[in-house]
Amino acid sequence: MTGATTASEVRLIALIAEAARGPERDGLFALWLVLRAAEGLLPPTPVSSRNHRRRLQALQSRLATLALPAPLQRALAAARQHRRSSARSPPPERTSSLRRLRLRRWCCPSLWRPPGRCWGRKRARLSPLRRGRPAYIYSPVTTRRLAKPASLESIVERVDQQRPGEITGDTIPTGFPSVDKLLGAGVRRRDLIVLGGDIGAGKSALALGVALRVAQQGLGVAYLSGEMDEERLMERALAIEGRVMVDELRSARLNEQARASIGGAAVRLRGLPLAVLPLAAPDLETAVERLDVLRQLAVVVVDYLQLVPAPAGRPPQTQDEDTALVLRRLKALALERQVALLVVAQLPRFDAARANPRPNLDDFGHLGAIKQHADVALTLFREEMYNPGGGVDGATELIVAKNRNGPTGFVDLYFYRRWMRFEDMLDPDR
Repeated sequence: MTGATTASEVRLIALIAEAARGPERDGLFALWLVLRAAEGLLPPTPVSSRNHRRRLQALQSRLATLALPAPLQRALAAARQHRRSSARSPPPERTSSLRRLRLRRWCCPSLWRPPGRCWGRKRARLSPLRRGRPAYIYSPVTTRRLAKPASLESIVERVDQQRPGEITGDTIPTGFPSVDKLLGAGVRRRDLIVLGGDIGAGKSALALGVALRVAQQGLGVAYLSGEMDEERLMERALAIEGRVMVDELRSARLNEQARASIGGAAVRLRGLPLAVLPLAAPDLETAVERLDVLRQLAVVVVDYLQLVPAPAGRPPQTQDEDTALVLRRLKALALERQVALLVVAQLPRFDAARANPRPNLDDFGHLGAIKQHADVALTLFREEMYNPGGGVDGATELIVAKNRNGPTGFVDLYFYRRWMRFEDMLDPDR
């Protein structure tokens, strides 16, 4: 450290020497650095008003780049106010309205630009007010710094405390490594994720697979189904986890290995925080109220969008208008409940006979509501459905058609149709 110049700095250096290593000493040292920077920019010798304002603005810009705690920010604000009030510069000259009009005649439209720097057509004409005092003035510059939002403070604090590669609390891994890698470690709370695909592509199977893998991480999941009740969904979950066919479960034609696999899958599913709820209801509010009894939800799955009832008190409209309104309400639900909302959707504008049958955002239809309101839009494409024998059976592309906070692209999955099970093709986990 260099020698102190003021009594306050002497006291601050003494406090730094007495403090133990840790956040307190680091904070005191940062305060000393800031004071040295302020002294360098704002010397005690009198300067002109113009240079003084420039130094204040330079200090503001330098301090704005520092993530300082609130007490230190208040101390710096008080120091800047003290410097500003103690500056030995004459107050800015005030002019009357008549004088301003005369200035405008002899200068450019800006009232505060000096005649020597006027860029207008009358630059060569000199003002009669030029004699004696300058005929121009500069308005006093008052730089106000708005208070930093609380959310910004929390983000900075979280980044400082987070280890590299660590998953934050608002990020929920889907359980598919390739999908998580493309989506930045997983889906996020308060996001609306829409999953679309052709009929029979496996939308519900993938949504249930994601729900199971999230629940196996100990995170709460609610599955709102408009096609199957709880028993049918648990039957499909047993088939997915036990790697058996649903028909074999129905007819009980299981060998010893399959029975052991089903028993192990039942044990794993028994204690999962997974709640299956019906989607059928008189209105959307009634269906959403069923989530009130559940606590600590991370993901809500809605299967599927076209079966979600319309909000209460709304006269019947066209299906596209009702679905667009429902989608906006679902986005509000994700924000209100602080959950990642996964919505399965049909593709009413999908044309399988076109040259490239891969689904896109326009296939969702519904007045473009999904393109506008969804944070992430996913589509499923299985080539074997459109070109039998021309591709690998079970090969599936999960296309990220929209990603509000990240890149788009696709990942390769494999679909075991007899088990209704999706697995990561490039990075299988189990």
